[in-house]
Amino acid sequence: MQLPCDDRYEALAVKMHEFLNFAVRELQFDFIFKCDDDTYVCLPRLVSAGFEKYDYVGGAPSGNAWEKAPYAQGGAYFISRKAAQFIAQTDLQTCAGKRWWWSGGVRMISREGLKINGSATVEDMMVGDILREQGIILKIDPRFNAFACPTPYEHQDLITCHSVSARQMYFIHAARKMGPAAGFFLRICRFLKLWPPGLQPGQLK
Repeated sequence: MQLPCDDRYEALAVKMHEFLNFAVRELQFDFIFKCDDDTYVCLPRLVSAGFEKYDYVGGAPSGNAWEKAPYAQGGAYFISRKAAQFIAQTDLQTCAGKRWWWSGGVRMISREGLKINGSATVEDMMVGDILREQGIILKIDPRFNAFACPTPYEHQDLITCHSVSARQMYFIHAARKMGPAAGFFLRICRFLKLWPPGLQPGQLK
Protein backbone atom coordinates (compact mmCIF):
# COMPACT_ATOMS: atom_id res chain seq x y z
CA MET A 1 0.00 0.00 0.00
CA GLN A 2 1.06 3.63 -0.50
CA LEU A 3 0.72 6.12 2.35
CA PRO A 4 0.76 9.93 2.09
CA CYS A 5 4.14 10.31 3.80
CA ASP A 6 7.85 9.81 3.29
CA ASP A 7 8.78 6.15 2.74
CA ARG A 8 12.16 6.31 4.50
CA TYR A 9 12.85 4.34 7.66
CA GLU A 10 13.31 7.67 9.44
CA ALA A 11 9.64 8.38 8.73
CA LEU A 12 8.44 5.36 10.69
CA ALA A 13 6.53 7.39 13.28
CA VAL A 14 4.37 9.14 10.71
CA LYS A 15 4.09 5.99 8.60
CA MET A 16 2.69 4.16 11.62
CA HIS A 17 0.26 6.98 12.33
CA GLU A 18 -0.92 7.11 8.71
CA PHE A 19 -1.27 3.34 8.52
CA LEU A 20 -3.39 3.22 11.67
CA ASN A 21 -5.60 5.97 10.26
CA PHE A 22 -6.16 3.81 7.19
CA ALA A 23 -6.57 0.59 9.17
CA VAL A 24 -9.24 1.79 11.60
CA ARG A 25 -11.12 3.44 8.74
CA GLU A 26 -10.95 0.68 6.11
CA LEU A 27 -10.05 -2.65 7.72
CA GLN A 28 -11.82 -5.11 10.00
CA PHE A 29 -9.39 -6.33 12.67
CA ASP A 30 -9.14 -7.00 16.38
CA PHE A 31 -5.35 -6.68 16.79
CA ILE A 32 -2.36 -5.42 14.81
CA PHE A 33 1.11 -6.90 15.14
CA LYS A 34 3.66 -4.21 14.31
CA CYS A 35 6.97 -5.73 13.24
CA ASP A 36 10.13 -4.24 11.72
CA ASP A 37 11.60 -5.90 8.65
CA ASP A 38 14.77 -6.76 10.59
CA THR A 39 12.85 -8.73 13.23
CA TYR A 40 12.76 -12.53 13.15
CA VAL A 41 9.42 -13.93 14.34
CA CYS A 42 8.69 -17.48 15.46
CA LEU A 43 5.17 -17.70 14.05
CA PRO A 44 3.89 -20.76 15.97
CA ARG A 45 4.76 -19.01 19.25
CA LEU A 46 3.35 -15.70 18.05
CA VAL A 47 -0.15 -16.98 17.36
CA SER A 48 -0.33 -18.67 20.78
CA ALA A 49 1.28 -15.82 22.74
CA GLY A 50 -1.92 -14.73 24.53
CA PHE A 51 -1.82 -11.20 23.12
CA GLU A 52 -5.61 -11.12 22.79
CA LYS A 53 -5.93 -10.55 26.56
CA TYR A 54 -4.40 -7.06 26.38
CA ASP A 55 -4.60 -3.82 24.40
CA TYR A 56 -0.83 -3.29 24.22
CA VAL A 57 1.81 -6.04 24.50
CA GLY A 58 5.56 -6.06 23.83
CA GLY A 59 9.05 -6.11 25.25
CA ALA A 60 10.13 -3.26 27.54
CA PRO A 61 13.15 -1.03 26.84
CA SER A 62 16.38 -1.81 28.63
CA GLY A 63 18.14 0.29 31.27
CA ASN A 64 16.50 3.41 32.69
CA ALA A 65 14.49 4.11 29.52
CA TRP A 66 11.58 2.23 31.10
CA GLU A 67 11.44 4.62 34.06
CA LYS A 68 11.37 7.66 31.78
CA ALA A 69 8.70 6.46 29.36
CA PRO A 70 7.03 3.03 29.52
CA TYR A 71 6.69 1.78 25.95
CA ALA A 72 7.28 -1.36 23.90
CA GLN A 73 10.49 -1.65 21.93
CA GLY A 74 9.62 -0.86 18.32
CA GLY A 75 10.86 -4.10 16.76
CA ALA A 76 7.67 -6.01 17.60
CA TYR A 77 4.50 -5.33 19.58
CA PHE A 78 0.72 -5.87 19.51
CA ILE A 79 -1.97 -3.23 19.80
CA SER A 80 -5.72 -3.79 19.88
CA ARG A 81 -8.23 -2.02 17.68
CA LYS A 82 -9.13 0.25 20.60
CA ALA A 83 -5.48 1.21 21.04
CA ALA A 84 -5.08 1.78 17.30
CA GLN A 85 -8.07 4.13 17.32
CA PHE A 86 -6.56 6.25 20.09
CA ILE A 87 -3.30 6.60 18.15
CA ALA A 88 -5.03 7.33 14.84
CA GLN A 89 -7.14 10.07 16.45
CA THR A 90 -4.08 11.88 17.83
CA ASP A 91 -3.01 14.93 15.83
CA LEU A 92 0.79 14.75 15.70
CA GLN A 93 1.06 18.36 14.65
CA THR A 94 -0.37 19.52 17.99
CA CYS A 95 1.87 17.35 20.15
CA ALA A 96 4.88 19.64 20.55
CA GLY A 97 6.19 19.46 24.10
CA LYS A 98 5.56 15.75 24.61
CA ARG A 99 8.47 13.77 26.01
CA TRP A 100 8.85 11.94 22.69
CA TRP A 101 8.94 15.23 20.77
CA TRP A 102 12.21 17.14 20.42
CA SER A 103 12.68 20.70 19.12
CA GLY A 104 14.46 21.07 15.80
CA GLY A 105 17.69 22.32 17.35
CA VAL A 106 18.24 19.19 19.44
CA ARG A 107 20.37 16.45 17.92
CA MET A 108 18.43 13.20 17.51
CA ILE A 109 20.26 10.31 19.16
CA SER A 110 17.34 7.89 19.22
CA ARG A 111 17.06 4.83 17.00
CA GLU A 112 14.47 6.36 14.73
CA GLY A 113 13.13 9.85 14.22
CA LEU A 114 11.44 12.17 11.77
CA LYS A 115 11.60 15.94 11.40
CA ILE A 116 8.17 17.52 11.11
CA ASN A 117 8.02 21.31 10.93
CA GLY A 118 11.43 21.48 12.60
CA SER A 119 10.70 18.83 15.22
CA ALA A 120 11.22 15.08 15.51
CA THR A 121 9.31 12.06 16.80
CA VAL A 122 10.17 8.55 17.98
CA GLU A 123 7.64 5.92 16.91
CA ASP A 124 7.70 3.38 19.73
CA MET A 125 7.82 5.98 22.51
CA MET A 126 5.05 7.91 20.76
CA VAL A 127 2.77 4.86 20.79
CA GLY A 128 3.47 4.20 24.47
CA ASP A 129 2.84 7.78 25.55
CA ILE A 130 -0.39 8.18 23.59
CA LEU A 131 -1.78 4.93 24.97
CA ARG A 132 -0.72 5.66 28.54
CA GLU A 133 -2.57 8.98 28.42
CA GLN A 134 -5.67 6.97 27.51
CA GLY A 135 -5.17 4.57 30.41
CA ILE A 136 -3.66 1.75 28.35
CA ILE A 137 -0.46 0.48 29.96
CA LEU A 138 2.04 -1.80 28.28
CA LYS A 139 1.80 -5.47 29.22
CA ILE A 140 5.48 -6.42 29.37
CA ASP A 141 6.23 -9.71 27.66
CA PRO A 142 9.97 -10.54 27.73
CA ARG A 143 9.46 -13.12 24.99
CA PHE A 144 9.54 -10.19 22.56
CA ASN A 145 13.33 -9.75 22.46
CA ALA A 146 14.52 -6.41 21.06
CA PHE A 147 18.08 -7.61 20.43
CA ALA A 148 19.84 -9.97 18.01
CA CYS A 149 20.80 -12.42 20.77
CA PRO A 150 19.49 -14.62 22.16
CA THR A 151 17.45 -15.97 19.27
CA PRO A 152 14.30 -18.11 19.53
CA TYR A 153 15.30 -21.76 19.86
CA GLU A 154 13.82 -25.02 21.05
CA HIS A 155 14.64 -24.97 24.76
CA GLN A 156 13.26 -21.51 25.60
CA ASP A 157 10.17 -19.50 24.69
CA LEU A 158 11.38 -16.35 22.88
CA ILE A 159 9.06 -15.15 20.12
CA THR A 160 11.26 -12.56 18.38
CA CYS A 161 14.77 -11.26 18.02
CA HIS A 162 15.53 -7.91 16.44
CA SER A 163 18.16 -6.17 14.33
CA VAL A 164 19.12 -9.15 12.18
CA SER A 165 19.76 -9.27 8.44
CA ALA A 166 17.82 -11.34 5.92
CA ARG A 167 20.75 -13.77 5.67
CA GLN A 168 20.86 -14.17 9.44
CA MET A 169 17.13 -14.90 9.51
CA TYR A 170 17.73 -17.95 7.33
CA PHE A 171 20.27 -19.22 9.83
CA ILE A 172 18.12 -18.43 12.86
CA HIS A 173 15.25 -20.34 11.31
CA ALA A 174 17.39 -23.35 10.42
CA ALA A 175 19.12 -23.37 13.81
CA ARG A 176 16.03 -23.14 16.01
CA LYS A 177 16.50 -26.72 17.21
CA MET A 178 20.18 -26.28 18.05
CA GLY A 179 19.61 -24.90 21.54
CA PRO A 180 21.75 -22.13 23.08
CA ALA A 181 24.58 -22.81 20.61
CA ALA A 182 22.46 -21.21 17.88
CA GLY A 183 22.53 -17.78 19.53
CA PHE A 184 26.23 -18.04 20.29
CA PHE A 185 27.06 -19.06 16.72
CA LEU A 186 24.91 -16.23 15.35
CA ARG A 187 26.78 -13.72 17.50
CA ILE A 188 30.12 -14.93 16.13
CA CYS A 189 28.82 -14.85 12.56
CA ARG A 190 27.42 -11.38 13.10
CA PHE A 191 30.72 -10.09 14.49
CA LEU A 192 32.79 -11.64 11.69
CA LYS A 193 30.17 -10.85 9.03
CA LEU A 194 30.13 -14.50 8.00
CA TRP A 195 27.43 -16.69 6.52
CA PRO A 196 27.37 -20.19 8.04
CA PRO A 197 29.27 -22.45 5.62
CA GLY A 198 27.20 -24.85 3.58
CA LEU A 199 23.84 -23.41 4.64
CA GLN A 200 21.66 -22.36 1.73
CA PRO A 201 18.05 -21.13 1.77
CA GLY A 202 16.95 -24.22 -0.16
CA GLN A 203 18.04 -26.43 2.73
CA LEU A 204 15.61 -24.85 5.19
CA LYS A 205 12.49 -26.74 6.16
